[in-house]
Amino acid sequence: MKSTINTFSLSTLVLCVVLLITGCATTKEKPVPSDPKIQAILLDMEKQNNGLKTFNGQGSITITELSKTKSYRLAWAAAIPDRIRLIVLFSGQPIETVAADGENLYLKSHTGSHVPITRRRKNPSLEPFIGLPLTTNQITCYLSGKVPIPDYKKILLDKMEDSKGSVLSFYKNEETVVQQVFLDENNKILSYEITENAKTRYRVIIEKSGPENNLIFPTTISVVQGERSCLITVEKTTPNPELPPETFVVK
Repeated sequence: MKSTINTFSLSTLVLCVVLLITGCATTKEKPVPSDPKIQAILLDMEKQNNGLKTFNGQGSITITELSKTKSYRLAWAAAIPDRIRLIVLFSGQPIETVAADGENLYLKSHTGSHVPITRRRKNPSLEPFIGLPLTTNQITCYLSGKVPIPDYKKILLDKMEDSKGSVLSFYKNEETVVQQVFLDENNKILSYEITENAKTRYRVIIEKSGPENNLIFPTTISVVQGERSCLITVEKTTPNPELPPETFVVK
């Protein structure tokens, strides 16, 4: 019995540390749940893709606004937690490059629509520049396959009515859900949804990348912002390529 108590105390201590230093999330102290199942899920969320330091990938992006839809190809390279380079392409040609090195935001138009831009900003929103309602840290986190742990006051684990899985809900107060994580019958993460505010919601669907590793990457990232929506479809992700610092600078 003593061993069981010590093991439980150790896991609780580890979880306390995790909730204080969790990456891909905010850093306020969070209450430690008493339910061992929830503790285990939170630890799995924190450990997910821990071996991932850098990645690159490609896919497409579709933006719908006022019944008008625009689609582009998208390529990216990133280093966790806050460095990223995005290239937007149309008909095979780059039209815009956006990069962030953790301190500065860089933008370059390949069509001459604007002069090269450098802004000293940490974690800027990309919406004013390429119409993507995500900050650089958010899109790096979502594309990396990591699952953020938000600030929360209450957390509940419930069975889903229409499947064998369950859903972990994070509350910012007694009534308002800010994030839900959907799990299969083995408590493996399938997807998660984030409610930023009454207007903006994010949904990320993830899956294991292959039997050769334990990494998990998104297949789709969707954003709904009022009557406007954005869908990123991920076609390929390469883990831990060598990315020199100049990757995240546009001169």
